[in-house]
Amino acid sequence: MRVKPDYSPAQPTEAKRYGMDFTNDLLAADSVASCTITLVALNGIDPSPATRLSGPAIITGNIVQQLISNLVAGERYLVIFTATTSQAETLVLYGAVSCEDPTS
Repeated sequence: MRVKPDYSPAQPTEAKRYGMDFTNDLLAADSVASCTITLVALNGIDPSPATRLSGPAIITGNIVQQLISNLVAGERYLVIFTATTSQAETLVLYGAVSCEDPTS
């Protein structure tokens, strides 16, 4: 498992695509075959972080993206990308995003 830098802070009303590039983690001639995204609420404010994931993950080459929306203000989330490759490897990358309400 590898940590990527934090994403820019989000606002509660935003719907944004968050992505990971697996290029540096793949063997030669390997590719991302599928990917599961998990969203974890680190502060415990959001009781149902999985409901923030909108639709399936989108795989374009070695880049995986997930639409995430309606995050809860004050929460910090871990976005975990678990990819299975065409050569049956499992690769995990993750990054964190905080949700900030600009009106508070």
